[in-house]
Amino acid sequence: MPIIACSSCHSRFKVPITKIGQTLTCPRCKEKFQAIALHATPRQQHGSGPIIYAAIVVGAVIVALLIYAIAGRGEPEETTAPTPARSEAASQPAARPEAAKPVTPAEVLVDRARKLLEALCTDDHPLLPLWIDYAEMHRQRVEAGLETRPWSELAADERYARQTEYMQNVLGDAETREFLRLSTVTRAEMVRLTTGEGRVEATLKNALKDTSQEVVLRFIPSAGAWKLVHLERGPILAAGQTAPEAGAEASAEVAARPARRARNPDAEVVAVELIAGTPGAVTRDIERALAVLCDRTATTAAHQARQDLVVAGRPAVPHLLNALVPLDLNSAGDLQIAARVAGVLAELTGEDFPIVPGTNEGSMVGEGAAQNEPNRRRWFGWWRDHKDSYTGPPAPDFEPDEEEEEDEEEAPAERPRQGRGRGR
Repeated sequence: MPIIACSSCHSRFKVPITKIGQTLTCPRCKEKFQAIALHATPRQQHGSGPIIYAAIVVGAVIVALLIYAIAGRGEPEETTAPTPARSEAASQPAARPEAAKPVTPAEVLVDRARKLLEALCTDDHPLLPLWIDYAEMHRQRVEAGLETRPWSELAADERYARQTEYMQNVLGDAETREFLRLSTVTRAEMVRLTTGEGRVEATLKNALKDTSQEVVLRFIPSAGAWKLVHLERGPILAAGQTAPEAGAEASAEVAARPARRARNPDAEVVAVELIAGTPGAVTRDIERALAVLCDRTATTAAHQARQDLVVAGRPAVPHLLNALVPLDLNSAGDLQIAARVAGVLAELTGEDFPIVPGTNEGSMVGEGAAQNEPNRRRWFGWWRDHKDSYTGPPAPDFEPDEEEEEDEEEAPAERPRQGRGRGR
């Protein structure tokens, strides 16, 4: 039988030849890979040589004996052998094996979520540390005000302590672990999949206790694979019990908790992180369009760059925010650029935090200019609060008139817009 190797853990296995070309699941690391036959090793090739030579010698002896026997019997009488009738099945061309169906990104993510939950249910955790992004979990806690220092500033022993804590959160409390024991994954479905995030909903069922639980898992791409950054569990429900009934006590407990402090609607104007997992080609297109948008001498090209940034969607938002950071809003030239950037952000998010430029060099700034700096801070506050839930530009409120002429000047990008509230 041919020998294949797993592309993830490089374990080798012997499989029937009919499996070559198919997508298989590695029994050791549980990852999917395409079965490709490996060439024989030099030792195998060397070991098979004597067998081949022996077969050649035996074949030559048999042929010689047949020739001697035919020569001794003389010329055989000429006969016409009947032609065997070919069956209809034999006359048909051999069916070609179907090509292996390619695995979609959604299937890869759902499979990762299912394996992670199965590991929790069977106390089989050796691969869990490879499937969790501890740094991202820590960043979320910093944003929520539960941590004061970023992951990069933690010492090695502090990181190990945080990893242990975050792993315990994934494993759950004593009640959860008791439920997970002998539970199975009965459903796993994709909820949302973008270049920077994936969400999967799953149902766990414990047949022994006849209970079930709904789980939501959030993943982000990291090092070419999906890694868990959040796991949210619903209440454990008995058979026939609905979530509102089971969650009555939990709702009362939540109501009794101290109210979370309200966040300031604005934030500090500092560079933000780009969206992880954005393809390099998309990043280069965004940077190219942003450079044109920030060129005050460009008019028609800036309008096209604005459209390109809106088409890029969610990955363009951090680039636009970072373009606002170094601008001096007391400078007429920087105000013009800031107005363009704020206009693109308004189209991408549906929010209305306009930055109003001056009418021309040396003139007084336009009406509402006193809100320019607060609005710049509000853009950063909006991204802080919505970057995990924001998916892309909102749907337009109306279809544009095809006969309406587009103004090629900067005014459309600089005109204050009425907020639509789509990005909330």
